[in-house]
Amino acid sequence: MRLLKDEGHGNLSLVEYYDDKIPPYAILSHTWGADGEEVTFKDLMENTGKNKAGYKKIEFCRDQAGSDGLQLFWVDTCCIKKSSDAELSESINSMFRWYQHAIKCYVHLEDVSTSKRKRGDENAQDSWEQAFRESRWFTRGWTLQELLAPTSVEFFSKEGNRLGDKRSLEQMIHKITGIPLLALRSSTFSQFMADQKLGWATNRQTTREEDWAYSLLGICAISMPVIYGEGKENAVRRLKKEINDVFKTKKIDLGRIPYAKGAIFNSSDSIHTLCHPATRTDLLAQVQQWAQLLDGKSIFWLYGGAGTGKSTVSWTFSQWLTNQRGMGGVELGASFFFKRGEGDRGSGNRFFPTIIRQLTKKIAGLDALVANIIDSDPFIFDKAIAEQFRRLVLQPLQDSSINGANLCTLIVVVDALDECENEKDIRLILELWSQLLQVTKINLRLFLTSRYEPSIWPVFQNMSVDMFRDIDLVDAVPLSTIQHDLSVYLNDSLASIRKDNNDRLQGIVLHSDWVDSEKTRQLVEMAVPLFIVAATVCRYIGDPRFDPGERLQKILRNQIIGHMSQMELTYRPVLEHLTDQTEDDGSQEELCRDFRTVVGSIVVLSEPLSKSGLATLLGMSLQSISQQLAPLHSVLRIPADQDTPIRTLHLSFAEFLLSEKAQKQSFGVDGSNAHLALSRHCLRVLSSPYGLRENICDLECPGELRHKVESTTITSRLSPVLQYACRHWVHHVQHSHRQIHDNSEVHIFLKKHFLHWLEALSLMDCISETISLLGILQSCVSFFSKMPGGSSLKNRFIANLAPLQLYSSAIVFAPQTSLVRNICGRPPTWIQQHPTSLIEWGLELQKLEGHSHSVEAVAFSPDGALLVSGSDGALVASGSNDETIRLWGTQTGQEVQKLEGHSSSVRAVAFSPDGALVVSGSDDHIIRLWDTQTGREVQKLEGHSSSVRAVAFSPDGALVVSGSDDHIIRLWDTQTGREVQKLEGHSNWVNAVVFSPDGALVVSGSDDHIIRLWDTQTGREVQKLEGHSNWVNAVVFSPDGALVASGSDDHTIRLWDTQTGREVQKLEGHSNWVNAVVFSPDGALVASGSDDHTIRLWDTQTGQVLKRLEKIPIIKTIYFANNNTTLVTNRGTFDASNGNSLNADGIKAYKDKTISVSVDWIQRRNQNLLWLPHEYRGIVTFNSDKLVVGAQSGLVSIFQISD
Repeated sequence: MRLLKDEGHGNLSLVEYYDDKIPPYAILSHTWGADGEEVTFKDLMENTGKNKAGYKKIEFCRDQAGSDGLQLFWVDTCCIKKSSDAELSESINSMFRWYQHAIKCYVHLEDVSTSKRKRGDENAQDSWEQAFRESRWFTRGWTLQELLAPTSVEFFSKEGNRLGDKRSLEQMIHKITGIPLLALRSSTFSQFMADQKLGWATNRQTTREEDWAYSLLGICAISMPVIYGEGKENAVRRLKKEINDVFKTKKIDLGRIPYAKGAIFNSSDSIHTLCHPATRTDLLAQVQQWAQLLDGKSIFWLYGGAGTGKSTVSWTFSQWLTNQRGMGGVELGASFFFKRGEGDRGSGNRFFPTIIRQLTKKIAGLDALVANIIDSDPFIFDKAIAEQFRRLVLQPLQDSSINGANLCTLIVVVDALDECENEKDIRLILELWSQLLQVTKINLRLFLTSRYEPSIWPVFQNMSVDMFRDIDLVDAVPLSTIQHDLSVYLNDSLASIRKDNNDRLQGIVLHSDWVDSEKTRQLVEMAVPLFIVAATVCRYIGDPRFDPGERLQKILRNQIIGHMSQMELTYRPVLEHLTDQTEDDGSQEELCRDFRTVVGSIVVLSEPLSKSGLATLLGMSLQSISQQLAPLHSVLRIPADQDTPIRTLHLSFAEFLLSEKAQKQSFGVDGSNAHLALSRHCLRVLSSPYGLRENICDLECPGELRHKVESTTITSRLSPVLQYACRHWVHHVQHSHRQIHDNSEVHIFLKKHFLHWLEALSLMDCISETISLLGILQSCVSFFSKMPGGSSLKNRFIANLAPLQLYSSAIVFAPQTSLVRNICGRPPTWIQQHPTSLIEWGLELQKLEGHSHSVEAVAFSPDGALLVSGSDGALVASGSNDETIRLWGTQTGQEVQKLEGHSSSVRAVAFSPDGALVVSGSDDHIIRLWDTQTGREVQKLEGHSSSVRAVAFSPDGALVVSGSDDHIIRLWDTQTGREVQKLEGHSNWVNAVVFSPDGALVVSGSDDHIIRLWDTQTGREVQKLEGHSNWVNAVVFSPDGALVASGSDDHTIRLWDTQTGREVQKLEGHSNWVNAVVFSPDGALVASGSDDHTIRLWDTQTGQVLKRLEKIPIIKTIYFANNNTTLVTNRGTFDASNGNSLNADGIKAYKDKTISVSVDWIQRRNQNLLWLPHEYRGIVTFNSDKLVVGAQSGLVSIFQISD
């Protein structure tokens, strides 16, 4: 690389450097002038270019670099010897890297001047801004990488006046170019698909046609030979081939995809048996025929009650599919066997990751697509189930690169869906799966088993009968067939019991007639239609430690009693046998107490534990545990070794023990008491000398990243029992149904181990669970409920990134009243001068990040649980841009849904009154209705001929109103999508529309300075409210419908009487445009947001300002929430009761020559030391032994850290 060096006295020299020796330098970006105007390499060598017009740009770059303390700089016109084909090719392949590594990039805009301003229009922007938008620089091919590659890009007018930098002008640049903000803020682009990156250059031109492709090499991370003369088409074809070749070699590390252990067919720890070859023959034939039909229905639903053998059928069908290996045109694509109480197997959170993990092995190219998605969104597995489905399953399966022509039918087997512990997840999984009908390249089908539950059957009722086939395992199978299958199974099992008994040559020999046909008939009658009854009875009779004949007689005697349920007939003999061995009441009571302790724990555990794990958790000896479990092999799977988890053989055993009827017996288990005992055992384990402590993995550096900690290190320090206690102690506290008070064991544990617990959860990759866990604690722990909860939200990211930062960054930046400060105390001693902390968390309660463009609209769901936001995006030719709507959980801050479909900026969003729908309006002229549960578009409302700026639902949700730049307001039927009214009268853009509380009126505000009231039934204008002298940006009804508030570019808010049309208040005080107004729920207050960077609260009776929230980003939308205490805006969530600025007092701190700052980290000797939250990042300077960071917010932070 050759760099220009200022030799003084106007002289320049060229100095050549190699990659590992290149000193700091600046770089110039510009557009080339006419032929002969630019200074070439030859001109520089011969000292003949100073009279050329382009030399002024070189001088500008030299002078600007010098003012920034840089002696070296690079200019493309003269630093490359273009006459050398080899050098030119190397330079083109290296240029992105050269711009990327530059300390400063100066953009010289020859067609942007600051010398003149428009006159006569007080609202006119500086003339340079319009010229900036129209600059030729944004149309040239090579300037794309010059914009994206450098970290620091500064823009200058032709006079050399600084206009701003990439960050300060990013909104304008984004609107000009359509490039996502995420790309503008980054210098690597692996998170963007190739088509999207090529789309950024769609409207750019290059002098030589091949350069259009060559200018994208660095952005696409590709190197290839430069062949001028091949033409643009060939160059682009070669570029795409290189991209595809790199893409194809990309393979996914399956370890990156979390999955539900034990949920996959043939998992080593699965407990299942196959159907007897002579049973279920007709049913299995039907299922196999469905799988092999070329035009078979997409879903086969097999349902029946508990114990009817659904899981055995699923397992047998999965085995058949595995054996097919595609020979019959069908094979097993993936499987998921749900089981309640088995950790992730009982949850929907890992369902879709587990499915896609298996499908990547079956579908060529799918692994690379999924790998790209994980690269672009490493936290995808922590997001809502619907978003996981959309990104991990639907999106890659619909990708154009997937070719299913040579694939056989792939069957996904999902067993016992009803055992998913969250009923909403059950319904959601089914509704989402139905969207896979959109995938046409792959024949993907679902085989599903479940009970006939209310969370499942309504979904099928709403499906077309062409989509699914269903069979009731009891009613649809003839009773004679069930009796036959049970008889076959029992005869075969009892014959095996006789053989095993006689082979042992111990005790009584069983003769061939030990079970006659009458006894078999009685057993069949007892079991019909439940196969689990027959299986449990056979396991009970066949226990090798007891006489099979006696046990058979006991079973038959219980049947004669006649009043017992099938489950009681099945399990009572097993449990009665426990007390049969004791001689006195005292021994029986002790035995039952130990049974409730051990087995009661097993049936309420959140996930199974081994004998050794159970012994550790319960504080019992391994021998005691083994003795308790020994008689229970007929109902529990009890491994011979000590480290394999113990499992119930069927959910019905746990249900029976926990039933009200069983609790009246000596062996019944009280679920609340069992949970209470387990919560105490968990806390004892966590608090023990071998439990939790700071830096439990002995990491060397406070900033060591979690993903770099070896899994073997984590498992060696966090035993299975310790991990169980970390994840589930809160669950047991919750289900004990006890209120926890001060100085209880929970209180003591949290005071001592709160951060230790969060550290352990982070190391276990479970930090995303903390939001729900802390929410549970606040509901059932009295002292915890009084603590501000902001820290749980604000510290989740840093805990997930670097666990030990919980003891430094989380404490340093926590306010004095925060949970972290109150429970955990002081920052570490190596921070000698630590920050002066806030009294309480700032006005911003949540920061929701995900949009790659500016947010134009936000709205709360009616229950306050969701926030919807609309993002501004420009058209990108690839169609893969951020014209999205996103739904956020207000409690967790997590993205719940990403709604895609608009092809331009989303200007307006609103929830339906019941929260089931979201409506969005866009610059693409279209209004769309979305299902908030599934993210599916349910209506597309077309009619407007320009941008839709405002949308709202009627109070009953039956109508939507929209306002547009076409000057028209339209009313739509939400059920049919039909336009029912067209309201005409405005003479300019309609910026705001709202229904009155009773739905009888609509109010609209327009750029024609007028507010109008319309009758929704007739479409007639009923009031024309005039008074504003500039554009009306916002309108809103008071809760009783008596008033309308309006906000305008004339800097005022006005209140109007809806009956008379009279102005009743004029609220003055803002010094810039008023963009948003809202009434408080009681109508006593109005809140307004303005371009003057304030939010103001007004008294509607007096018109007086009650509060001013200053230094607020420009507000476009605003809502009251939480009983007037919270203001939700498009730029954050604020506490309405606190008028203080978002910015806190400065915080103190340090630097010596071993200390440095790298964007978001303070580092010591290049090792991460202290993570800086967003609001504390900025320009870094050093003053003696202190490190000073000045943030864009105006906050100055001074750090002093010991070595």
